[in-house]
Amino acid sequence: MKEVSEETKARFLEEAGICLTRSGFRVGPVKDGFMPVTWREAPLCRVNGAGGVRYRKEDIQGPKVEDALIRVLKIVNTAVEYMRILEDAPALKADGLDESYKCLNEFNGTVLAAYHSLGHGWEFVTWCRDYNGKGVTLGHYVGGDYEGAKRDFAARSGLVRERELFSQEQLAEIHRCVEDIRDMNFPMTVKREERMDSILNQIRSVVPDLDAQIAQAQNEDGQIADQSLWSQTM
Repeated sequence: MKEVSEETKARFLEEAGICLTRSGFRVGPVKDGFMPVTWREAPLCRVNGAGGVRYRKEDIQGPKVEDALIRVLKIVNTAVEYMRILEDAPALKADGLDESYKCLNEFNGTVLAAYHSLGHGWEFVTWCRDYNGKGVTLGHYVGGDYEGAKRDFAARSGLVRERELFSQEQLAEIHRCVEDIRDMNFPMTVKREERMDSILNQIRSVVPDLDAQIAQAQNEDGQIADQSLWSQTM
C-alpha cells in the first residue's frame, strides 16, 4: 500500500476544505492531523489527510444532520478519487496549452482534464480533440464539479448515451415528484413503496445540494401561484 506523504495529506486537506466550504460547510484549522467541519454552527465531524472522516454519535442527531454527514462523506470520497488520479496524471499535451492542465482521461477523441485555480482548488474541463489530434476545442468548463465533468466526459466520448443521463436539476425534480406521490398516500404495494424509497435515497446520494434545489423549486411554485391569484383578482 502506497504511503501517503505529509505534503500529499496537506494538499488533500486544502482541497477538501475548499470543496466543503463551497457546499455550505465551515472548516477550521487543521489540528493534530484533522480538519474540523461544522454545519449550522454545530460540530459535525473531522477529516484527516488520508480522506478519513471521524464523528461523535452525540453530534449526529436527527435526519437533517445525518444527511449533512452523508454529504460530507460524498464530498470527501470524491476529492479522494480525483486527488489520487492527479498524483500520477500526466500534463495534457495540446497545441496552445501550457502544462498546468492535467489529463485525467482520454477516450474517442474526448479529453477530461483538470487545472488548479488559486483559491478555488482543482477545476475541471472536457474538450474534443481537433481533426489532427494535436489540439483541443469546444471546452466545457464546469468549475469544481468533478462528478459533472465525468458525466459530460462519458456523454461526449460516447461511453454512455447522453439521453440516459439526468442533470442534477432533473434528479431534484424527480425526487420532489416522487415525494409528492408518497405524501398523497395513494394505495400501493409494499414492493412499489420500497422502489420509491430506493429512488429517493439514490437521488439524495448523488445530488449534494438537493434540499436547496427543492426549496428553490417550491419558492418558484409559490411565486407562480401568487401571480395566478393576483391575475384572478384583477
